Amino acid sequence: MRSVGVGVIGFGTIGAGVVKLLLSRRRLLASRTGMDIRLLSLCDRDFSRDRGIGKVPGEITTKDWKKVVGDPRVDIVVELVGGTKVAKDIVLSALKNGKIVVTANKALVSEYAEEIFSIGRLGENLFFEASVCGAIPVIKGIREALVVNRIHGLYGIVNGTCNYILTSMFDSAMEFDAVLRQAQELGYAEKDPSLDVEGIDSAHKVSLLALISFGKYVHPDKIPTEGITRVELLDLLYAGEMGYRIKLLAVAEQRREGLDIRVHPALVPEEHLLASVDGVFNALYVKSDSAGDMMFYGRGAGRFPTASAVVSDIVDAGRRRLWGGPQVRSAVDFSPRLAGVESRYYLRLTVVDKPGVLAKISGVLGAHSVSIASVQQTERAKGRNNTVPLILITHEVDEGKMRKALEEISALDVVKREPVLIRIVDL
Repeated sequence: MRSVGVGVIGFGTIGAGVVKLLLSRRRLLASRTGMDIRLLSLCDRDFSRDRGIGKVPGEITTKDWKKVVGDPRVDIVVELVGGTKVAKDIVLSALKNGKIVVTANKALVSEYAEEIFSIGRLGENLFFEASVCGAIPVIKGIREALVVNRIHGLYGIVNGTCNYILTSMFDSAMEFDAVLRQAQELGYAEKDPSLDVEGIDSAHKVSLLALISFGKYVHPDKIPTEGITRVELLDLLYAGEMGYRIKLLAVAEQRREGLDIRVHPALVPEEHLLASVDGVFNALYVKSDSAGDMMFYGRGAGRFPTASAVVSDIVDAGRRRLWGGPQVRSAVDFSPRLAGVESRYYLRLTVVDKPGVLAKISGVLGAHSVSIASVQQTERAKGRNNTVPLILITHEVDEGKMRKALEEISALDVVKREPVLIRIVDL
């Protein structure tokens, strides 16, 4: 049986899970893969803390990542240090040294894809399944199982923190700040949750999904991104009354005029599979030509779910090292043409409760070619200064026109709070 040498850099939560699986499942992996996958080196700055996985052989530990990258016995370097500065140095150095790299670092790969892939021969020597949706095999599914398909669209709930918050707000009738504190206490949200709740984490992931699905790379900074911080309980309740659930969606669609890629809260029809994805779970709904529509679902984070995806990549990397063969498309467009966005919209306004208000607002919308599909005005949550919520649903309209209309509506004297605008995604 041929052997493959592995070096793991980063012994945190995910790294410890990977080490545990490599050491405890070595015989199982050998029986299933025909390879002896040997953990030869483990690098971290501190080995004194108990990781909860038992004793690690002292002879394989080091505090110098360059020793791992430079070790001729190591075929596969697994980068799990997080961040982008040191991680980038590790990955680029490993690729230049002829190693195959496995990483779970979505920020690194999505922000520096062009530089990394230029060394890794368009990704042939880079494996990053665990960077998107943890244990859910979305990258393998698209790249391998759907290899003969043209992908038309991807719609993902790819951030468990945001999904937990929106689910709990709706189920418990709590506002955003209270649920966020709860999520932090349970370990579902970081002390600084901005990467999650502002949609940045989801933008990193949809950048990678578009890359493997369409062969088009868009830097996360160029992806229109909105988080969930402005979604209120009222919006979730009104959406529910109209037959929708609000989810933070990562969307990538290949259109005739270009690639439409974005991250934002969206009203999803409650009868659709994505609407039923609750709590910390992730899902990716894929529209393809030959295979049709399908959804990947499961746990998108956690020590062992993510470690499972990393080890799966180690196996694929080992096969590449021993038997060769590319594992991604042969070309990537690093400057794709981007398409504009057209959508139906949910618009919630806080307005003065007096005659003529709706006429003023509809006049502004009409002047910008925004057509109203339905209106709902209620005294629920009647606020100070005799204000009430006004809910409008529009027909499909260009986002630029909608934004210009919204800017003008915000300046009206009858509108007393900043409007809330959420796209409707009709899947």
